[in-house]
Amino acid sequence: MTEIRIGYARCSTGRQDLAQALAAVRQGDTLVVPKLD
Repeated sequence: MTEIRIGYARCSTGRQDLAQALAAVRQGDTLVVPKLD
C-alpha cells in the first residue's frame, strides 16, 4: 500500500507566501499551484 500524505497551506497570492511554500517543499513532495496571476 502506498503512503498518502495530505497537507494544507492557506491560499495566498503574496510572493512571500509562495517563497515560504517553496522553501517548505521536501524531496518527494508534490506542489500543486492551481493558478498564478
